Amino acid sequence: MFELYILFSYADKYSDTNSQIIDRQVNQAISMMFTDREEAMEIFEIASKESDDAKFLLGYMYDFEGQNMDKQNYPLAREYYEQVADSNPYALICLGYMYQYGKGVEPDNIKAKSYFDKARAMRTKQGGEYTRYDAVSSYLLGQMYMNGQAQAHNT
Repeated sequence: MFELYILFSYADKYSDTNSQIIDRQVNQAISMMFTDREEAMEIFEIASKESDDAKFLLGYMYDFEGQNMDKQNYPLAREYYEQVADSNPYALICLGYMYQYGKGVEPDNIKAKSYFDKARAMRTKQGGEYTRYDAVSSYLLGQMYMNGQAQAHNT
């Protein structure tokens, strides 16, 4: 369920894409992820040379969608996420999720919490409005606190 929420939240940003060819290709590939995963991956591979969005979505494909195509590759997913983490809160959330649940990495709650915190901090950088990624990162942080995986710090 988390995987679909991330994908649909991310796809929403393409509802009003500009007319650039690369954005149209990425948008087309997002819709193809459910019908022709191989073709979608090829488009993301090509577009990733010029598009950080395509890099994120390629990481997503290797992370979540790969399990449906025998192409799951957590180290490669992590590599793509790390390439865009400075500007993409969804990549930060996915990195945190990988560390929280030990997907291709040793579970590390400190790193997971750090990635979720960074994703939430992007709200400030992007105008202060609450967004879907803010809700997802807050939810995952809340889970960590509830499960005793994170500790509150008094400041």
